[in-house]
Amino acid sequence: MCVKNRFTLIELLVVVAIIGILASILMPSLSKAREKAVSAVCLSTHRQINIASVGYQTDYDRMIPLALNEASPPGALYTSAYAHWWPDILQFEDVKEFSCPSVTSKGIGLGHPQIGVWLGYGINESRVKDPVKTVMFADSAKINNPSEPNPNLWQTNDPTLGQIFFRTPTNLPFYSDAPTHAQRVYGRHLGKLNSLFVDGHGESVKPAYLGFQYSEYDAKAMWDLH
Repeated sequence: MCVKNRFTLIELLVVVAIIGILASILMPSLSKAREKAVSAVCLSTHRQINIASVGYQTDYDRMIPLALNEASPPGALYTSAYAHWWPDILQFEDVKEFSCPSVTSKGIGLGHPQIGVWLGYGINESRVKDPVKTVMFADSAKINNPSEPNPNLWQTNDPTLGQIFFRTPTNLPFYSDAPTHAQRVYGRHLGKLNSLFVDGHGESVKPAYLGFQYSEYDAKAMWDLH
């Protein structure tokens, strides 16, 4: 007579426990791998923004596209009563084309008032003394602890929301605790952010690497024109 082998309840529980342990070990690694992939897509978006920016500069005597001091045009992707912003200046047709995939929309911001001369008509690329070390675009968000001196520790209440510009220390509201003035760069990709420099290259770096903790004219302040 053949006796069928069966798992005992204890053996089944052991197998389930082992699967649970393996899952708890693997899930963080899988989550990190997924976020790295999302970060790579975001960096690719930065490069697409650069291609559009270079095209604009070619047509407009090397002027860096910023914001025009006029209401956004009808049908604009980013509407404003007082500014015509870079996503529409660069003629993007869909918000997703200039958005970080980690947020519901937007999330890649232009720096002002250095590169993004506020409501001005832009600056010529020749004014940037060190294009390799001058950041133009970067992952951005509305920060809930703007008085924190270490950019690596900046946090946001809602990581799914992004901005299309970030403030620099030469912009007075940068030091304000008012929520409406807390647009900053933000390390949403495992503590790092994607950044695009004036020369066209992109990097994934810690927020503090860009030097927002330093004052104007400091060589380590990559948000400055130097």
